[in-house]
Amino acid sequence: MSRRDATQKSTQTIDEIPVPAGLPGREREVTVCFVDLRNYTRHTEENTPADVYRFLSEYFQVVGEVVGRHGGTIVEFQGDGVVVAFGALDDLADKEATALRATREIRRVTRALGIPIRIGVATGTAFVGQMSALDRRAFCVIGHPTVMAASLQGLADELGCGIVADEQTVRAAGREAGLRRHRRHAIEGSSQRHDVFAVHEEGDASAATLPGVRLPVNGWSAALPCPLALELGRAAV
Repeated sequence: MSRRDATQKSTQTIDEIPVPAGLPGREREVTVCFVDLRNYTRHTEENTPADVYRFLSEYFQVVGEVVGRHGGTIVEFQGDGVVVAFGALDDLADKEATALRATREIRRVTRALGIPIRIGVATGTAFVGQMSALDRRAFCVIGHPTVMAASLQGLADELGCGIVADEQTVRAAGREAGLRRHRRHAIEGSSQRHDVFAVHEEGDASAATLPGVRLPVNGWSAALPCPLALELGRAAV
């Protein structure tokens, strides 16, 4: 599948997602990325709700542009978090390597904009489909990789990096430069210890210990509107 086809596929509506007859979804092997803003609670205290909303709207578009270029699917927004899946809509042979490339690019783009983030990446079987209640319907990717990705991003500060991936992702993607294995690491909520991989890049140590950078809501919105931010993302490929 070409990158253009992958990008088009990633923008399908949930009504276009094929599901087996009689079932609201199906099991698929996916790679899930959980992208999280550092110090978000503090930022909501220091900025008006309207400013936070405007910032998140532009920030989500920047992340979405990168995800779309790599053939991923934005599953949902969780407050300041973005849940992304690779291989959710169609088979993607190199979904693990693609997910790692996408997360590295997201880190480069957000770092250039002065936005501190952390990302967890995990691969496994999940149930992909639609969930509904009353008049609301949402696309969902439910299972261990989604939970694991959320837990892994929480380790980034401790490990002094911006991206943390599980062993299944790294094994399938192949070892890349900047990966550091941490053996039998405790994962919040898990009864087992897991080998995890910290993706180290230049500047990670200082970013991991940043004492609460204020979101550049006014400055970024005024000086770097979303279209220009997207161009910056394209240039970072």
